[in-house]
Amino acid sequence: MAAVAAAPGAGGPREADMTLDPGDVAGLLGGAVTLLGVLGGGLRWLFTSRSKREQWIEARIQSHVAKIEARLAVAERRADHLGFAFQLVAAELARLDPHSDILRRAQLIIEGVQGVFGENHEGNR
Repeated sequence: MAAVAAAPGAGGPREADMTLDPGDVAGLLGGAVTLLGVLGGGLRWLFTSRSKREQWIEARIQSHVAKIEARLAVAERRADHLGFAFQLVAAELARLDPHSDILRRAQLIIEGVQGVFGENHEGNR
């Protein structure tokens, strides 16, 4: 008595019947909807989390910019006051010694600072 071996891929009666009943279709659709829901939720969380982080970073940057601008305004006012004080002292020194080498060097320093800040500080922002 010889045993007949089944050919590979020639499964039983289920393989020959490839029709899907309504329960199988509902199960597949339910699984697909669940998978899409999970993926959508994950993407929403990812973008929301990134957006909140970007907002936090932007707020920090704006805070630092505001502090730097306030410090710059103070530095510009002090530079103006020091320049005015120098002009007062330079006028008196020029009266006493018009050819003073120190006065000439100080004037070059002041001109260098004015080159950095400019005559109109507000226009340089």
